[in-house]
Amino acid sequence: MANVIVSTCGTSILTNQTDDDLRKLLNHHANLQKPADCPNEVRQKIEDHIQQRQQQVMASSDVDLSRLSAEMNALLKFYDGRKNTQDVHILIHTDTWLGGQTGEIIKSVLEQRGFIVDRPSIRDLRTKDVSGFQLALSELVKWASETLPGYRQQKYHVVFNLTGGFKSIQGFMQTLAMLYADESIYVFETGNELLHLPRLPVRMEEEQVVRDHLMVLRQLALGFAVQNEAVAALPETFILRMDGELALSPWGELVWQEHKNKLYREQLYATPLASIHYTTTFLASVEGLSPDRYTLLNQQIDKLAQYLRSGHQDRLKSLDFKQLKLVRQGSTHEFDAWHDQNAKRVFCHYEGNILHLDRLDEGIGH
Repeated sequence: MANVIVSTCGTSILTNQTDDDLRKLLNHHANLQKPADCPNEVRQKIEDHIQQRQQQVMASSDVDLSRLSAEMNALLKFYDGRKNTQDVHILIHTDTWLGGQTGEIIKSVLEQRGFIVDRPSIRDLRTKDVSGFQLALSELVKWASETLPGYRQQKYHVVFNLTGGFKSIQGFMQTLAMLYADESIYVFETGNELLHLPRLPVRMEEEQVVRDHLMVLRQLALGFAVQNEAVAALPETFILRMDGELALSPWGELVWQEHKNKLYREQLYATPLASIHYTTTFLASVEGLSPDRYTLLNQQIDKLAQYLRSGHQDRLKSLDFKQLKLVRQGSTHEFDAWHDQNAKRVFCHYEGNILHLDRLDEGIGH
């Protein structure tokens, strides 16, 4: 069985086996986003060390590599001399200069061993700013919910390697692991054995909250502005308040992503944007769709709302919103409902600033 292994990455591959002065420099500048933020003399010392460490780890034996990198220590123990080049490795590191350098070094080591490696970009994933960090955790939830179920559907065994990385990120990843991983692995600093933790039988009880407040949760997840009164009935842990604005907290995002797809399978929900209107002919044309088609249509309505809310700036290829060359049964525009099976489009027209969805139908040329 192939594995997809998600590893949290810290800076141990840079700080281990270094002198105290250099380690202090690395730790002091761990949250800088780019090299230009670092004083020239210090930056040169750090860049020289990064280059030397890159060369060192690429030439290291497995024993030496285990001593240099907490992440690789766990991975080498996980494989125990075996190698499955069908495995996919995903590296989660901070959105910082040193985080990026760490991720790149570990990526090079794994690619040298024949593995496929991905480094998703999680914006603002650093511990300098609490509000930004919480939003980054919400982005991490979105990434996990959009990425990891697909691997499981392809029969990958999902492993979270939480040996490396900063404690603030590790703690949240442990929560994600309960929902998205088949097992988690650790190596404790005081021992040399790998600890395997199986997936816990967790059942989230917040589904009814999501059902009762689907509209406001949907709008928050899409990044739309909502009034304080609209979120008053939501659990406080679902909401992040910053500078007078409201957003889903990392926990709220996790709950939403966990239950959204199940609910989206059940029916077409009311539009999340007032400038989108469902006509009676449109509602009749979508009646009785299969659950997977309802899911896709709800997702496309989300994308349409984002597109219109952005003033047509956020162009999404999967939406393919465009004006018809010829008016068709009163419709002037169309967008994709889905591409697979019997591909369908939604035909629509404007009346003032309101976009009226007219019907779900086959695209022109079918």
